[in-house]
Amino acid sequence: MHVELTSRQQEYVEAYRNILERLGQIQEELSTLGSESSALINKLNELREQESVEFPGDNDLIQNLKNADN
Repeated sequence: MHVELTSRQQEYVEAYRNILERLGQIQEELSTLGSESSALINKLNELREQESVEFPGDNDLIQNLKNADN
């Protein structure tokens, strides 16, 4: 179906199209960042597990440092 638009109406259509296109791009970027952050969190947890095996006495190192500051 073809609709004749005034130039002002066409400006609105273009503005909406640009906004929706950019929102789609942002959603895609957020999805990528979400996947990347999940992968990094998994790696961080794996590293923490490996560290706790290699350095069993330092498991509460951060908490010990916080307690020492008090």
